[in-house]
Order: sequence, then structure tokens, then C-alpha cells
Amino acid sequence: MAEIRLRKTRLQDDLDLLEQSFENRYSKFQNSALGSFKPVEFIKKRPLQVVGTVLFLSLAIGFSRRKKGSSGNENVHYSKKSPSFTGIVYDEMKRIAARRAASYMSEWIDQNITSDKK
Repeated sequence: MAEIRLRKTRLQDDLDLLEQSFENRYSKFQNSALGSFKPVEFIKKRPLQVVGTVLFLSLAIGFSRRKKGSSGNENVHYSKKSPSFTGIVYDEMKRIAARRAASYMSEWIDQNITSDKK
């Protein structure tokens, strides 16, 4: 029984080392990939530009995903059957981005209103 416990602790130690190694590699990759770019700080510094860009891109992408119907007046999606996995993920990402942009925008407006009152 002691041998099993010893083996279990060794395996746990090995697992801890692997997790630490993975975390270190991930943080190095994240630092090298993003560099000095901090998206949250960028959004807080330029909220109006970010909201405008997000709205423009979402409209541009939304219009590019449609095609004209047979009569030429109606818009029809490419897929009428069931939405694809990538379409669902894409729509969810748009929804999350819009929510975050609205959240940062409301925080920025609140901060400006409270600073103007002081």
C-alpha cells in the first residue's frame, strides 16, 4: 500500500511540473504574441473609436453574408436549413464583442459624467 501511495505522490509531482511548464510556455507565448498590446487598455482609452469600428465591421460582415434572392429585392441567407457550427460561433463572438463594447462604453460615460459633476 505504501508503494502505491509513493507512486501516487510521484505522479502528482510530475503532473504539477507539467502544469507549471505548460503555464510558463503559455505566458511566454502570450507575451510574445501580444507584446505591448493590451486590448482592455486600448478600449478604455479609445471607446468611441472601438465602438464605431465594431459597428462598421459587424455591418460590413453582416451584409457580406447575404445574397440576393431570385426577385432581386429580398435578402436570403446562404443556408436556410440549419446554421453551421462556424456560423453559430461567429454570431456568439459578435454578441460577446458587442456586449463588452457596450459595457466599456457605459463605464466610460459614467466616469466622464461623475468627473464633470466634481
